[in-house]
Amino acid sequence: MLTIADLGCGPLGEGIRAGVRLAPALIGLGLLEAVPEDAILALAAREPVDGIRGKANRVWDESQHMTVLGRFGLKANHGSIREQVAIAFFNDIGLSTPVYPEQNCPPVSDTCSVQMVAGKPEITRLRLDATEL
Repeated sequence: MLTIADLGCGPLGEGIRAGVRLAPALIGLGLLEAVPEDAILALAAREPVDGIRGKANRVWDESQHMTVLGRFGLKANHGSIREQVAIAFFNDIGLSTPVYPEQNCPPVSDTCSVQMVAGKPEITRLRLDATEL
């Protein structure tokens, strides 16, 4: 059973649904990043096998400032390990990075944006680089 208490930004909206989610492992993702884009596109273009068909996902990668082939995330919605790590810091932990330098604050919070006490961004380029490796 999931219990949510002491909400800092007010009550949840009526009919809200919540669930527990475990983040996917990042170990070995460098190998996926090394697979040539042409190989992934060729697999997506082949005839279905046992009724299963792949589809390449094109996504905007904020860290590269361009649309790229999605490879990471639950639905291949991030195009690089750097983007995956930066968005995890931003959305899952609430920390800003050079890729996402602003605080991830809900509109109802009056104090969130002034609480960046660890610096701006909170995760420096050097720390983001080290996490990406």
